[in-house]
Amino acid sequence: VTDISNSLYTVNDFTFTGSTLSETNAGTYTMGLTAAQFTNTNTNFDSVVFEVTDGSLVINPRNATLTSGDATKRYDGTALISTAVAQEGFVDGEGVTTTATGRQTNVGSSANTFTYTFNPGTLAGNYNISTVYGTLTVTEALTHTLTITYYDEEGNVVSTFEREYAEGTTYRVA
Repeated sequence: VTDISNSLYTVNDFTFTGSTLSETNAGTYTMGLTAAQFTNTNTNFDSVVFEVTDGSLVINPRNATLTSGDATKRYDGTALISTAVAQEGFVDGEGVTTTATGRQTNVGSSANTFTYTFNPGTLAGNYNISTVYGTLTVTEALTHTLTITYYDEEGNVVSTFEREYAEGTTYRVA
């Protein structure tokens, strides 16, 4: 009700016999309102005319975000794979199943990509899906060993320092 021309007549003075919409999926739904669905119940007003403009119910898709994580490891010849994907924005009981497709074997970085399929009961049209890819990073392997040995004046070993390092790593000893 947007307008009643007489201030003595209120929303309590008529009934609505139409049906209500119970839609839950994203889309646009016609309300189907007609003047015949409204009945005057106030006997003080005998010539009530209902002017009805039909409308529609619009349910917009929800925004949902899928985010894969970052992962790092040293080079060992095997692929770095991270399967964790966070899901935000889904209605309780709905969501997707993800499959990791990102892999990084050699030294360097790449996107932690994945694919997804909607779970049973989750309608694709109800969601605007955004994907955020983390980064997979493989660093240089620890392939070299640096050993520093300290001797006293008689030539006895006082202490030894040993550290593994990757090619191209610079260490400064002070």
